[in-house]
Amino acid sequence: MRIFKFIISAAALFCAAVSLNAVEVPAGAVWSSDFDLDNYNVAPGKTLELSPAAALSYSTKWADGENRQVTILATAQDPYTVMTSGTEAEGSYVWDYESVDPTVLPRGDTYTLSYAITSGETILDTVDADSKIKLLPEPAMLFLIPLMLLLCVGRKMKLCLPALLIALVSFEAAADVVSGVTCRQRWPWNGKVDIDYTLNSSSDGPVFSVQFFGKVGDGAAFNLSDLEGEGQYGIVFGSGQKRITWDSTKQLGHTVDSNAAKVAIFAQDVTGDATYIVFDLTNNSVGFTTTAPSVAEGAISKLTQIWFRRVEAGTFVMGSNSSDPYHEEYAASEVEHTVTITKPFYMGVFEFTQKQFETIAGYNPVQMWAYIGDTKPVENVSYDDLRGENVGATWPQYTDHRVDTNSFFGVFRARFGNSFIFDLPTDAQWEMACRDKGDGTYWGSGVWNDGSAILGTNPDANLDNLANYDGDSTVVPHEVGTKTPNFIGLYDMHGNVDEMCLDIWAQDISSYTVDPVGPASAWNLFRVIRSGDCTTDPDACRAAYRSFITPSNRLTQDGFRAVLIP
Repeated sequence: MRIFKFIISAAALFCAAVSLNAVEVPAGAVWSSDFDLDNYNVAPGKTLELSPAAALSYSTKWADGENRQVTILATAQDPYTVMTSGTEAEGSYVWDYESVDPTVLPRGDTYTLSYAITSGETILDTVDADSKIKLLPEPAMLFLIPLMLLLCVGRKMKLCLPALLIALVSFEAAADVVSGVTCRQRWPWNGKVDIDYTLNSSSDGPVFSVQFFGKVGDGAAFNLSDLEGEGQYGIVFGSGQKRITWDSTKQLGHTVDSNAAKVAIFAQDVTGDATYIVFDLTNNSVGFTTTAPSVAEGAISKLTQIWFRRVEAGTFVMGSNSSDPYHEEYAASEVEHTVTITKPFYMGVFEFTQKQFETIAGYNPVQMWAYIGDTKPVENVSYDDLRGENVGATWPQYTDHRVDTNSFFGVFRARFGNSFIFDLPTDAQWEMACRDKGDGTYWGSGVWNDGSAILGTNPDANLDNLANYDGDSTVVPHEVGTKTPNFIGLYDMHGNVDEMCLDIWAQDISSYTVDPVGPASAWNLFRVIRSGDCTTDPDACRAAYRSFITPSNRLTQDGFRAVLIP
């Protein structure tokens, strides 16, 4: 029985020997099918003969929620709708043409495949793939052949549609964590291969450790390098469909014989092991651990490593009540209300230090000699410095954490391939992390973040152990991490330097209760600051205390701690 014919594209056959270090692929790694780079493409104008069933796969790109559809047509004389995708951006459909009335699609005829992109009744784009399917005149054994439509080389594609390939792809059995590994070349061929796969986990906000392996022919497996996208640093956040791109020619020095090349992915849900995620600025690597960082004087965790601590989703009471001795004075800006944060996030263990800032930004903004020190918190930076004055100033108009590329956070993200979202915490995230006991409960009004009572005096003996403030020794910032942390290991949440937050300032925020991002606008554009500093009284060091700063102002005692948004 004839199953298919294929035309081999000569562009992919520049194969050469390459020396690769063999690696042991972990048990449970899910291998892709053959790469299907060029070998299985149906050249324009050629014909692919099929058995009675074929799987038509499609992959498109448009924004979530857009009402667009992919319709695949087979045309000999009159067009026949093979499949309409619904509104999904990618998927597959098994077309069993044996069930079609032979008067509609006569057997033995050759049909040209095409697709249309529609939105409602409007046709947005129609492309003749110039690839043909011949329906065999006699039924044959069912053999599932996954297909993708090959767009004509040189046709202008709309809606950012990638080139769709006709490929032979084996279906992988579902794995506990990773499944559905497929590979697609970039068309026209430029050496880059998009690797798609699915991660599965029942964890809340899972963290995956991922490894990527390659294999050519019967050669030993090797680690894929020259990767771009989520996972290139070995960590992926969240379940679902994922994509990473491999520059095969950059790593191997030549194109690949797709008939012999495969990819394997090994992933583990390491949420429980990723209490801390650590970014090393010396080699731009990323790791995770359950062990808290060293707080020794001059520790590397305060210099060229940046540590983030996982904060679980939860519900807490934000603000203060009459049990707080300062409540009456600040009642208008500390209205007690219940807030729910629905997704976990990672909070900086320390206030950002001068050495960390300088390593990323290339300069140290601190000017007062008494404030200068590698392990002291950076200050004299503005909200605009950190996020930018253009798109970075649009929060919360856009809540996708966009920042200016030349801002501090823009440069920080670029250092790690824009694979991670570093930003300031929201007002609610900051207070939640400050009050967190680590067991799903939170300290309430009238206590510091170790549960000791707020005394309402200056100095406050219960605050001395937790904070560098006006009543505690010298009124200059101290090295970070020298006081007692809160219950989840965050240092200096009371005092030392004021910490900027994302939100626009508004006095009464009691209506913001689920994943609040602050008001869209207010009578001013001030931004929220938290924690108090080395010059403030105990009242400004409380978890409930909120104040504000002009986005362009650079003030002494005003710094920040970063968050990592999964």
